[in-house]
Amino acid sequence: MKILILEDNEGLALLISEVVQDCGYKSHCITNGNEATKWLLENSPFFIIMDYSLPDMTAKQLVTQFKEMKIPLPPFMISTGQGDEKTAVEMMKLGAIDYIIKDRHFFEVLPLSIHRIAREIENERQKLIAQEKLLESERRFQKLFNTMNEGVILFDENTQILEANTAVQTIFGKNKSEIIGKKISELSLNVINLDSESNTLYTCPLLLVIREKKQINNYIIGLRRDNSGFSWLNVNTSPLTDETGTYIATFMDITQREEQLKKLQELSTTDQLTELHNRRYILETTKNIQNSSRRENKTFSIAMLDIDHFKKLNDKYGHLAGDEVLKKFSQTIRENLRSYDIAGRFGGEEFIIILPNTAKEEAAEILARILSTIRKTTICYKNSKIMMTFTCGIAESSEIENKEDTEQLIELADIRLYKGKSLGRDNIQLI
Repeated sequence: MKILILEDNEGLALLISEVVQDCGYKSHCITNGNEATKWLLENSPFFIIMDYSLPDMTAKQLVTQFKEMKIPLPPFMISTGQGDEKTAVEMMKLGAIDYIIKDRHFFEVLPLSIHRIAREIENERQKLIAQEKLLESERRFQKLFNTMNEGVILFDENTQILEANTAVQTIFGKNKSEIIGKKISELSLNVINLDSESNTLYTCPLLLVIREKKQINNYIIGLRRDNSGFSWLNVNTSPLTDETGTYIATFMDITQREEQLKKLQELSTTDQLTELHNRRYILETTKNIQNSSRRENKTFSIAMLDIDHFKKLNDKYGHLAGDEVLKKFSQTIRENLRSYDIAGRFGGEEFIIILPNTAKEEAAEILARILSTIRKTTICYKNSKIMMTFTCGIAESSEIENKEDTEQLIELADIRLYKGKSLGRDNIQLI
């Protein structure tokens, strides 16, 4: 796997390349943004180590350029000779996985960052593989006779059952003698048809296939059994092409699949490290709450939080210690919010909290309690005790002119967050 090194200082690029190779990866060096753009349009590196200040453009301009072209950029980290926190936050919001400063610790931090990023990329790849396997499993489920684990019956135009396999006996909760030779309506199955007022299998979809002489696929029914609970079934029916007047129906128990889909949805909306909601979920939820609050003429608040001096913590104790700080910080937030408040990781060490039906003054009281708890929290890492604080900016939905503009509300909270930083950090700003 190859890592692209985008660095205008050729000597430094060579040293970075040596670190990359020591980490077990190949490297490719480019010294300017235009050349990098051309190369990236034809190549896909494992990830990019990107100098923020290039001769012909900044890293922000390069990333923005790809976003405007709607071309996905490989994962990237930023290296810079200037420790500008505002720039760091901007780049993290644009998708940077990490942001490291070219100081005397640079070549100590770099390999740690490379290994951590590689782990995160691999974890994401494994997650995508798992998702694709689940989707492929669903596609297989939708094919007739893809596996005899499905319940299968053969029936005639009078809906009399001619044959039934072992799986359908389990699904129906009846033995073979209670199924074979019976009409479907005589099985006395307690069925919930989602698309019909009738509660019998006879009406649909099994009657539909007889009447229309064509496949009826992916018809969902609920089946309640007296002693063995409730199941969701995916029913597929079709005329048999080689036998006149004979039809086949398959019954797939998708109860477990529905549970898996629910778990998959949770994975897609959760930040893996902190177990808080991820940025995508938070933005969608903010938009939904903003719309409902506007319709109901209610107020809600947003708090933007940033862990103070997090980069210094990373540099001093290492990225693994930084991960522990992020996890403990997130846990403390969860434990001190109300049940209906929503917290998420916005990017890097920046977090966001949505407080429905809450004015900013009340939100400030809640955040003050959390800040007080955070100040008293000690993280024991190896032989070190790590303390932390955060700076917070709060914005209320009533403060913006366009009540539908989510970005404007978040930006207002962000502005107040940076005001808090300029005032020495470890504080909460409302104006």
